[in-house]
Amino acid sequence: MSVIFMLLGAGLAIWRTAALSAVVWVAAFALLATGAANIIIQILDRTVRKREKLAHIALSLVCAVVGVAILCAPAFFEGFVQILIGAAIILFNARELYTAFRAKKHWAFLALPALGVIFGVVIIADPFAIARTFAIIAGLCLAYTGGVILANEVRDHLAKEDSNN
Repeated sequence: MSVIFMLLGAGLAIWRTAALSAVVWVAAFALLATGAANIIIQILDRTVRKREKLAHIALSLVCAVVGVAILCAPAFFEGFVQILIGAAIILFNARELYTAFRAKKHWAFLALPALGVIFGVVIIADPFAIARTFAIIAGLCLAYTGGVILANEVRDHLAKEDSNN
């Protein structure tokens, strides 16, 4: 998901005129591909308990169905893009803020996720006030969020490998 955020962010910053339609199409394909891939992975994975497997398959199916719905009616979903991006920015930055706070990191590590949460609230509360600069700001914020998530996943993976050795 972090790579998708980074790609969406770069696309929004570079192609501002077609950003809205591009975000809707990319989100639709990403949801469909992610849902389908996760369903296949869950079906093939024999190590997961049945209850967990069914929950993952159900969530993946929802992702795939939403992706298909967006592909069938992209114009309808274009009206919700700013709200959905604002919500995604809030959720992911709130998670990063919580993680940094729990790890008792320096205040600088709290500043960017806190700004991301504030920016997400502004997008949801008054999306028309930032309409002119939305693509650039949202693109940078999505790229940052994706980068932070990717860096944390790599750090966690390396820590897990170190603990296994």
